Amino acid sequence: MANLLMMPILGMIAWEDLRDRAIRWWWLPLLAGLLMLGNAPYQPWPTTANNALWNLGFLAVQLSAAGLWLLARGRTPARVANSIGAGDLLFFVAVALGMPCQEFIPYHLSGLLMGLVLHLVWLRIRPQADPTIPLAGYMAIHLGFWLTLRPFIPVDHLPFHGH
Repeated sequence: MANLLMMPILGMIAWEDLRDRAIRWWWLPLLAGLLMLGNAPYQPWPTTANNALWNLGFLAVQLSAAGLWLLARGRTPARVANSIGAGDLLFFVAVALGMPCQEFIPYHLSGLLMGLVLHLVWLRIRPQADPTIPLAGYMAIHLGFWLTLRPFIPVDHLPFHGH
């Protein structure tokens, strides 16, 4: 049920980010809450909290490594800070709070790759398009597909396999 309620929210996030390169903040607590609600029957609250901490740690390491790489390539700290939008970061945090680690890391990495490829293809088709990547929008589309296909993906070998 929570997945069905999430689909319009993901659609609005994608639409807003693709159109305006900005998303409204109130979608994100709704998204995080519905992700947690959808996992509630399958994992106890302490497990959800533990997963959220691990996911946020993963994001912190990933973003720190990316920032250091950009600094090493000669970017100024201000340009590094402006390399990713606040909406993108907040979207990552919302999803990190609500997904089990075993799903978040593959979802996140595959979503980043899908978003990059999709945007490069879009820029080839429309060279005059805005070169900034609407990452939250692409990741919202990817999450919609992920949640739709999740029941059909065998995850019995993982510690979390309630879906």
